[in-house]
Amino acid sequence: MYKGNNKYGVLNDFDLSTIMNPGDRHPNRQGLERTGTLPFMAVELLKNEGFDCKIPRRYDHELESFSWVLVWVSRSVLSGQESQAPRRLHQWLNNSNDSVYMSKLAFIDEKGEIPTTSDYESWGVLSDTWVDIWDDYRKRLKSLRTQTLAAATTDTEHLQVLIGELAPLCTGEAKNDVST
Repeated sequence: MYKGNNKYGVLNDFDLSTIMNPGDRHPNRQGLERTGTLPFMAVELLKNEGFDCKIPRRYDHELESFSWVLVWVSRSVLSGQESQAPRRLHQWLNNSNDSVYMSKLAFIDEKGEIPTTSDYESWGVLSDTWVDIWDDYRKRLKSLRTQTLAAATTDTEHLQVLIGELAPLCTGEAKNDVST
């Protein structure tokens, strides 16, 4: 959407919005809606529980989704045009959440073998680092869900836990108690 009289673009996305009454602080939603573009969805949401709307969508899912977009661009865009995606990424275009889930897990192990395009070599390094961080976080998620995150009832509390968990992973000071 563009407003010509003020010379700046306006982006909006009202298709999933909720009507709230004046004074309401939170919409009447649980965050269980199944939305997203399958190739870029967070790994946890591709599991059957996520796809069956049993896992609330949180900030970490959106941030992880962004890292999958970086992976796609760094390996499938050349000279400003989308080129043939490598086989592993091409599997993300499948219509099955299970096959996309399995392909992403395989990509995590094989990412060093899947070259970036020459235009986005630096993005490839960045995206691979993000994928490693999210993989470490995903491995810790099960214990976090039953301990720390279970006590985080609001989005703000959840975000604070997320930042506390991701900060050491981002700086390379990850805890050694990562369990699968």
